[in-house]
Amino acid sequence: SSADLALRLDELPLMSVRAALTVVSGYSLSVEPARSAALGALSGAAARGGRSALLLEAGLLWWTNARMTRRVLEPALAAAESVALQAADAQVLFGASDGREVLRLLADMGPRLIYLAQSDGSILLREGGRVYSCPAHAGQEAPRDRYAGPAAFWVALAHRTAPRKAAADPDDERRAADRV
Repeated sequence: SSADLALRLDELPLMSVRAALTVVSGYSLSVEPARSAALGALSGAAARGGRSALLLEAGLLWWTNARMTRRVLEPALAAAESVALQAADAQVLFGASDGREVLRLLADMGPRLIYLAQSDGSILLREGGRVYSCPAHAGQEAPRDRYAGPAAFWVALAHRTAPRKAAADPDDERRAADRV
């Protein structure tokens, strides 16, 4: 991740304060002052009626046990409108859990939209109280770039695509992301 771990809340670029979508790397929650800047960015988005997104990178956080990792993530999860994670991140946070159980556990912490990329390339999406399964397209492998799917998903949301369509049509949304 390219998160700036020395970034302070008062150093957030003014443009990001007014952005329609604020995306925060979970890695930035590893240490202060970046943790405060990340939480401030998420809270600020919610306060101004903007959208906030957290790329939950649990495997990159600097804690060795799941309980401490969850405690560090809880304030960010409570402030984020949407969260994206990989199956490997879910494993770090919850151990061997079913994808739907992971969605439920995360939803209990606050986010309305949860995008879970499964190891087989399929996506589970929780929107409010509903769960949608978006199978991988025939012959499609799981993306090697862990950021491509969530980035395309959030770009599609920024273009006012319905969340279910944004998660189900990754090729269309990746092409849209390439244009931005």
